Amino acid sequence: KSKNDSEQNALKRFLKHFRSDHPKLKTILVTDALHANQPLLKELEKHQMSFILGVKPGSHEKLFAAIDKWDKLQRTNHLTREEEIGDKIKKKRVREYRYVNGMLLNHQDVNTAINYLEFWETIQWVDRKGDLKETKVHFSWVTDFSLYESNVEEMARLGRARWKIENETFNTLKNQGYEFEHNFGHGYKNLSSNFMLLMMLAFLVDQLQEVGCKLFGKALQTEFGKRSRLWEKFTNLYEFLPAQITDWNMFLSLIAEPEEWTLTRNTS
Repeated sequence: KSKNDSEQNALKRFLKHFRSDHPKLKTILVTDALHANQPLLKELEKHQMSFILGVKPGSHEKLFAAIDKWDKLQRTNHLTREEEIGDKIKKKRVREYRYVNGMLLNHQDVNTAINYLEFWETIQWVDRKGDLKETKVHFSWVTDFSLYESNVEEMARLGRARWKIENETFNTLKNQGYEFEHNFGHGYKNLSSNFMLLMMLAFLVDQLQEVGCKLFGKALQTEFGKRSRLWEKFTNLYEFLPAQITDWNMFLSLIAEPEEWTLTRNTS
């Protein structure tokens, strides 16, 4: 029995292979707080990659203490944006940014400086009962990009994109019919890992179809974009598949454009 490797070591291997495959590609690595450490900064410098790394107070205490100290000395920069959003229900959205250049991630290497960006978003509205509602989100990152008033909004969007992509992807894999679970990465043999790889291949094929096949996209929209419902329709259609269906395009067309077809179930 062998234990799965750590995410940090797996990322180091990935970076090495990625740079070998794409030696000149300009790259920005966006990760969560698990990877925001001095060894990774050295790896990124070696591979000539830029970065936007999430950081958290619990795992980066010295960094956040230094930020708060600089804030009291008025050495940090602040930006606030307010706007009204929503069609049926008007909402007030306030986005606040705090940023500073030339900080130390920790005190292990005083020659390696990073730039820090913090972001808050507050949305307020009054519901139909007249009650005030409010949602808040908070993110913070370190990056090698110099931060200015002109680019902090874009940098925050880039940082949040990782959260959006990761959560929406895992939500799809877990709840949209792929049945992805954590136990796919464990076991004494390779069966669970092989199931996971097959599932990821299926997901990749479905993504390619969604991007490149109009019929697949149209079929998906008939189920309001919910993949699990489309898989159920696939299963039902396959179970009662008429003999005259000849190819995949015709199979998709039966779902996407049912009005174009008049087929009789073969009961023989």
